[in-house]
Amino acid sequence: MKKFLPITLTAAGVIFLSSCSKLFDVRPEGVLLIEDALKTPEDFEKVLNSCYDVAANYYNGRIQMLNEVLSDNLAAPINNNDLNEVYLRRVNFFNGTTNGVYREPYRSIFRINFMIENFGMVEMPESRRLTFEAEGRFLRALGHFEIIKLWAQPYGYTTDNSHLGIRIQNQNTGTQLQIRSTVKEGYDAILQDLWFAKNHLPATNGNYATKYSAMAALAKVYFQMNKFDSAAFYAGQVINSGQFTLEGIDRFKLGPISEGIFITVSTQTPTLLDGRSGAFTGNYRSDNNPNPTLRASKEFYNLVAQRPNDTRLSFFEVRDEGLPTEFVAVTKFNKDAFSIPVLHLTEMMLIRAESLAELSQNLPEAINLINQIRERAFGDDSENLPATATAIEIRDAARLERRIEMFAEGDRIQDLKRRGTKGENITVRGAAWNCPGMVLQFPASDINETFLGNPEGGCN
Repeated sequence: MKKFLPITLTAAGVIFLSSCSKLFDVRPEGVLLIEDALKTPEDFEKVLNSCYDVAANYYNGRIQMLNEVLSDNLAAPINNNDLNEVYLRRVNFFNGTTNGVYREPYRSIFRINFMIENFGMVEMPESRRLTFEAEGRFLRALGHFEIIKLWAQPYGYTTDNSHLGIRIQNQNTGTQLQIRSTVKEGYDAILQDLWFAKNHLPATNGNYATKYSAMAALAKVYFQMNKFDSAAFYAGQVINSGQFTLEGIDRFKLGPISEGIFITVSTQTPTLLDGRSGAFTGNYRSDNNPNPTLRASKEFYNLVAQRPNDTRLSFFEVRDEGLPTEFVAVTKFNKDAFSIPVLHLTEMMLIRAESLAELSQNLPEAINLINQIRERAFGDDSENLPATATAIEIRDAARLERRIEMFAEGDRIQDLKRRGTKGENITVRGAAWNCPGMVLQFPASDINETFLGNPEGGCN
């Protein structure tokens, strides 16, 4: 069964906590006391709904956009100084766009911690409490994972991963010092939350996270860590569950998504158009805007165009061809609203295929997974891998399809960094994958004698 996030901000998300940390101004606004706000299990459900709501806000294209602008998939942003700083790898602590995105996951995380820390306020069945906690810890893991990928060098940057990561906020206390955990500590915390979620989430859960959501997230995290055996295992669990089926080439549409393992749902009616996809449409949409902020790079477009029968070429359009103003417009998001597939079957298939290739295991299965995606894109088997494909050929095919399939989903730069930690000679628009500008700077208000900022100065 597909999973959808609720789209309504609930009143119980506005609760004042006198004991919250002053180091992060992410607590909900309002003046309700805990004992007045939490009287029934339904009150906890409302707090949890508000956590989903905040997650949907930063998955509306904002977190994906920052990742994508760092990569080599896009041309330089137009008419947006904040995004240009990201593109040029010169983000400082006054960048309003990056600072705003950084705060959002912590806002959800704060509410999750509040919910978990106050379960003793209300009697409820143990099974219901465990489900609430599992959903919260799933969202907390996603939030920390998104932050650590952008604001810290990747897993594997140092041999023991002792390099500075982010603040892992697993409790809300007024005396907790604001410090950066190591990247190892960060990934350990993320995995612990996802293991708990996997063990306590149900297989079906209405509009909320399921055990398949947690397993898909585990596959993604392990893949980012280059732990291919675990990545292949969890991706396989999701693929073989029978719960999800491939969509057409366009996963970004209104309503249910058959391959969506964890999605945010957008709603469009004659009287309602929510903003769950607003950062995608606001920055990429090119049918009602002759000068969109974000465009595909010509290098990326030429890569896709090498295979003229690829139906995914329909997501791009060359404008002002032959003129100095020529650019590649993105048509993938030319619609008023759509749901966001945060975790989806296509990604699981590509993770499993590449992981199996890296392990030199089950190569026929890996070939079949890639060929399913290629047959969808080309309408026939003309671009299929042969049954004799080697592990390296399978790996390279998976990487190519990943780049095209997940364009604008924020995957490319993290994939390049992951490969860099494996020892590959990776450069991104002329800069090394691990140069200082490849990570974003923290807000000025967070940097102090105990919380060190990232080095600045770009990558030159």
